[in-house]
Amino acid sequence: MMKLSKGKFQTILILAIVLAAYLVLAFVIPFAKTAVFWLALVFTLAAFGVQLYVLKLSFTKGKDARSKFYGFPIARIGVVYLIVQIALSFLFMAIAKFCAAWIAVIVFALLLAVTAVGVIAADAMRDEVERQDAQLKTDVAAMRALQSRAAALVSRCEDAALKADAQKLSDAFRYSDPVTNAATKDIEHELSAFYDCAHGAGLAVIMPAWMHYCAEHGGEKRLAQMAVRVFGCQMDFDDPKRTALEGIEAFRAFLRSIGMPLTFAEIGADPADIPELVEMNHIGDGKTGGYIGLDKQAHFDIYNLAAGSCIPKT
Repeated sequence: MMKLSKGKFQTILILAIVLAAYLVLAFVIPFAKTAVFWLALVFTLAAFGVQLYVLKLSFTKGKDARSKFYGFPIARIGVVYLIVQIALSFLFMAIAKFCAAWIAVIVFALLLAVTAVGVIAADAMRDEVERQDAQLKTDVAAMRALQSRAAALVSRCEDAALKADAQKLSDAFRYSDPVTNAATKDIEHELSAFYDCAHGAGLAVIMPAWMHYCAEHGGEKRLAQMAVRVFGCQMDFDDPKRTALEGIEAFRAFLRSIGMPLTFAEIGADPADIPELVEMNHIGDGKTGGYIGLDKQAHFDIYNLAAGSCIPKT
């Protein structure tokens, strides 16, 4: 026999008390026992059943505390529905002699339908939030791993010049945004899969192009911070995009200094394959990326920038 938890038992007990009080009032108050009365009673009893289902959906679907917390908006919809249904049932019982049964059916059915839509929408929203949370954790963990490896590389370098370059790389990872790496990751994955190139080489080709695209589409301030903090560029407060582009150029120079490829040609890629690469990303009409959303045209632009290494110098 399944044992109820204390919380579940208390919830069922509260609903049972409310139901008992409702039935007592419904039959003690001298309402006319017409079809409207019985319709109101049946729909209200159904509302108690719906409330049990909504509470179960809200707090038992997920395993962790975060999922249960996200279930509160769903539970609130069920509670509001039950309260409104009880209030309406008493109203229709009071006017049962003067109200047609079909009016009661329409009102109660509409209330139930609106509640069902609200619960389904709230549950779908919870699923999406949990999916994004999981993706964020994965992205942050990946970036933290890169940061740790870069820091370890600095500690192992004995040559002063090489150590300075490694420190720049470590700073680049440390100041980078862990949420946006999914953008370059998705674009680069198709590139490395198509041409069988190393992941690091693909990122060296894609990242400067992606940075340049972001600088041209509202991300110049964050990239300007990277330019100043990592590469020692002077901040141009009147034109932060100029600082951002200068930092991107410095990043490209650093990649070149450690022997990384920067263009399609250097990894054996063909610009004629760009349409196929974009389709492989399965973007459709949606967007990818973090603080700068990337639609299908953005993927075309980034691949084209990477293909020609046509990032203009500042």
